[in-house]
Amino acid sequence: MVEVPVLNIVAPLEVCSNNNDGFAIFNLIPTMIEVTENPVPSDLQITYHETLADANENVNRILNIGAYQNIVVNNQTIYVRVTRINSNCYAAMPIDLIVN
Repeated sequence: MVEVPVLNIVAPLEVCSNNNDGFAIFNLIPTMIEVTENPVPSDLQITYHETLADANENVNRILNIGAYQNIVVNNQTIYVRVTRINSNCYAAMPIDLIVN
């Protein structure tokens, strides 16, 4: 029996805006380890999405997770999806992005 991945809660990611416009670049890569464990288990696939619906359907992935720019001014919630490879078992959870 394949188990649903267990996810660790991730603290909000906070960065400073270079020009005080409420937008900034976030590096989502370190959250992969925070959400699962270090190293990330090889039987897991981790993806990021801008909406919970996209995470649940596994569509519209955020492609540039090393340099993601928020699309909502100051505060945005994105979603991480962790899927067991070769199964339909997954878990999804929010990650808050805060621009100071």
